[in-house]
Amino acid sequence: MSLLPNGLAARTLLWWSLTGVAAAAGYLAWTYGEATRPERVRSGPEQGADPVLDQQAQAVLSVVDDALKQFPPSPDPAPQRERALGDLDAVLRDAEAAHRPAVQDFFQRRIEEALAQMERADAGHGTTVWHIYNHGFVVRTPGATVCFDLVRAKYLPGFALSETIMRRIVAVCDALFVSHVHADHAETFVAQTFVDEGKPVVTPRQVGYRDSLFEKVLHFDADVSQAHVVPIRSGSAALKIVVFPGHQGEEYDNNVVLVTTPAGISVAHTGDQWHIPDFEWIDQVSRHHRVDILLVNDWTYDIARLVRGFRPGVVVPGHANELGHPVEKRQPHLLSLQRKIGSSRFGGSESAGYAEPLVVMAWGERYRYERAFGK
Repeated sequence: MSLLPNGLAARTLLWWSLTGVAAAAGYLAWTYGEATRPERVRSGPEQGADPVLDQQAQAVLSVVDDALKQFPPSPDPAPQRERALGDLDAVLRDAEAAHRPAVQDFFQRRIEEALAQMERADAGHGTTVWHIYNHGFVVRTPGATVCFDLVRAKYLPGFALSETIMRRIVAVCDALFVSHVHADHAETFVAQTFVDEGKPVVTPRQVGYRDSLFEKVLHFDADVSQAHVVPIRSGSAALKIVVFPGHQGEEYDNNVVLVTTPAGISVAHTGDQWHIPDFEWIDQVSRHHRVDILLVNDWTYDIARLVRGFRPGVVVPGHANELGHPVEKRQPHLLSLQRKIGSSRFGGSESAGYAEPLVVMAWGERYRYERAFGK
């Protein structure tokens, strides 16, 4: 059993005391459209050049990496895994984390390991979720591999994935879904690579690709009751897609998509969903759709209510530790554990958590999903 209600409750309280409750208020304001892209972390040879901090990051991340591999993602994580996620949060809380060689190496190695798994994994059995970066995920099911909000994080020089790595990820995927315009969710190079390979890309119209790309990308009207059929694999298979009318505040359209693969596995991805009026449709989702996997932004408004609306087989949060955001706007992995048991942070009640299984993943990790009996 998780130690969060006892041991980790004190740990998370200490974390938030040290980092400042003001971070929550700052990010709350930002979600209502005060920024249109991740704020750039400063770059230059002088940044991240403290050898003591570099050595400390390397030592901590080595232990974290070993612990995460020994205790992989699970709905019932071992205490050692929870401690490792907390230690990872502490390293990434550093304002210069993206410039630390140890952090860059940690990220790059883990994504390369995930890619190697994707390239050799048997696509004929089971469902696997890989976490890439920020709110980017790859989900493989029998008959289709779909991905969401893939970016190289090119706004973080030295940290960003290479074009070669991203092309290899695109090669193992059948379709790309982009939630909204912000640069930590949408990148022209990624969309263009999918289009060049004849693979569908679905985005809101607000994502302003150049004309030659824009006209080749699919833009569906958001409608809670309409399912779109999108052919993949040269027409030999198809995806069923529902685009819900999501938003990030009042200013940005944010596709919340429900994708059902040929094997009948359904995956919902919320992008940067944050708009209280949208609960009018969120509260009704499970009455009309089955959701196996919910890929939710960890700071969405009232996550317990959102989860109750979707009633997924498993909740997998994303958006933790976006290093393109300043420190006060980075959310730790431990926040997701805290919000499951009940937290008023970012909306909700201290006593209102949710019962659905939660799997918190670090960069490059994978989780094998199995539908519960009767789901």
